Amino acid sequence: MESALLCCRWDMQVLGGSPLLVAALLEARANPNDRLKRVEGQLLPSISGMTVLQACVYLHHNEAMKVLLVFKADADATDTNGAASMHWAASSNNSEAVRILMEAGCSPMRPVRTGHVPLEIAAATNSFDVLRELIPIAPREVIAKSLPAVFFFGGGSADAVSMLIEAQADVNLQMSVPKRSLFGLILSFFSIRHRWSKSTLSAFAYHHCGATPLMLSLITSSFEAAAVLLAAGVREDVETWGSDSNVGQRRWCNAFMMRQKGSKKLKSGYVSATGFCWQRTPSNRFPKKSPALQ
Repeated sequence: MESALLCCRWDMQVLGGSPLLVAALLEARANPNDRLKRVEGQLLPSISGMTVLQACVYLHHNEAMKVLLVFKADADATDTNGAASMHWAASSNNSEAVRILMEAGCSPMRPVRTGHVPLEIAAATNSFDVLRELIPIAPREVIAKSLPAVFFFGGGSADAVSMLIEAQADVNLQMSVPKRSLFGLILSFFSIRHRWSKSTLSAFAYHHCGATPLMLSLITSSFEAAAVLLAAGVREDVETWGSDSNVGQRRWCNAFMMRQKGSKKLKSGYVSATGFCWQRTPSNRFPKKSPALQ
C-alpha cells in the first residue's frame, strides 16, 4: 500500500519537477528507480516502463534529475523499447541532461534495440541543441552513416541535414539494414503493409534498401533537405538495389517525382521532376528553402 502511494506521488511530483519535493520523496524511502504507472495528459509519451529519471530528463526537469542521480538512480535503466535516459535526452533536445548524464558515466553512443545511437535519434527528432553537443564527440563512422535517420519519421529537417553534412556525413551512403535485425524486421513489416496501406513510414520502408539520403528526402517529401543534399554535390551515378534494382540515382529521383506529379504535394506548387531534382545551387552554401518552394 505504501509503495503504491509513493508511485502515485512520483507521477505527480515528476510532472511538477520540484527538486525539493523529489528529494522529500526519496528521503521518505521512495525508490529512485521506480517506473511511472500512468501518464498524465500529453506531457509524456505513452511508453511503458519509463523510469522516474527518464521522465525528468524528457520534461527538462534537470534539477530534479540531479537529485535522483545523487540518490543513485540508474541512468542506464531502459524502458520497454530499450531506451535509456540518454536516448530520452536526445529525443527531447535536452542538451544539459546529455552533459549531466555523461558526467554520471553514461555513454553517448549506446544504441537502442533498433541500433540507433543518441546522435541519430537527435537528428530524427530535430533536437539541434543535442546535435551540437554530440557531433564533436561522435566517432567519424557514426556521423558518416547518420543521414538516413533524419528521414525515418518523415519531414526531415534541412537544418539537421546541413549540420551532419558539415560534420562530414556521407551524402552518398546507401542504406543497408540486416533483415533479421529488429530494425530490419520493422522495415519489412511496413514494407509489406505499403502495398495496401501507404504512409510516409511505409514508403520509407518499401524503398529503403540501397536508398541514398537524397532518395529518402524525396520519399518523405523533405524537399528543403533535398535541396541541401543537392548543394552538397551528391553523385548522380549511384545505383540502387533491392526493389529499385540497377537504377542510377538521377534516373530514380526523376522517375519517382514523375510518379508523384498527380499528388497533392506537387499540385501545391512543386516543380517538375527534372527541374526540381537537378536544379543546382552553389556548393559553398546550404539554402534554407528549396527554389522549388519559393
